[in-house]
Amino acid sequence: PAMIALTYCSHRHVCVERVDWGSMKRLFLASQFSEVTEKFTELVPIGGMRAAVIPTAADLYAEKPWLEKDIAALNALGYDVFACDLKDKSEAALYEELRDADIIFVGGGNTFYLLHHTRLSGFDRVLPRLLEEGAWYIGSSAGSVLVGPTLEPIRALDDADVVKDLDSVAALGYTNSVILPHYGNEK
Repeated sequence: PAMIALTYCSHRHVCVERVDWGSMKRLFLASQFSEVTEKFTELVPIGGMRAAVIPTAADLYAEKPWLEKDIAALNALGYDVFACDLKDKSEAALYEELRDADIIFVGGGNTFYLLHHTRLSGFDRVLPRLLEEGAWYIGSSAGSVLVGPTLEPIRALDDADVVKDLDSVAALGYTNSVILPHYGNEK
C-alpha cells in the first residue's frame, strides 16, 4: 500500500499527516499554494518535473490573481508548467494530455463549476489512473475542496447556481473530511 501525504493549509497554519489509503498516492491540499510552497518542497524535489495546471475553476472570473500567483510559484520551483483546461475535452484526450505530468495542479475558482467540468470531461475517471501511475495532486482552494467527499458545505461560500445541471454535489471522495480551505479567513 502507498503512503499519502495530506496537507491541509490555511493562511494561518499547516498540518501534515500521512495516511495509508491503499492505492491512492499523494495529495497536497492548500488554501493558496503559492503561500505554502516551502511545505511542498519538503515532500517533493524542486525542478525536473512536469506540472499540469488545470485552471478551469477560474474560468468565470475576469481577474485571476490567485491562479497567477500559483502558476508563478510552480514556475519558480523549476517545474515545466503547462495548462490543461477540462472544458471541451474527452476522457481519452485528457488522459493523453496529462499522462506525462508528474504534478496535477488544480487551481481555485468556483468549486461547483470545477466539479461540473470534472465530470463532463472524465477527469474524475482519469485522475485516479494518473495518481496510481505516480503523479502528485496539488489542490489550491477549489482544487482542494474537489477531493473531499462533498461540496455541500461550500454552498454557503461559493455560487452553486453557475451550473444548472449538476445532479449531485458529491465530490471525488479522496479524503473523508470536507476541505474548507479558507475557513477562518475574512473575505
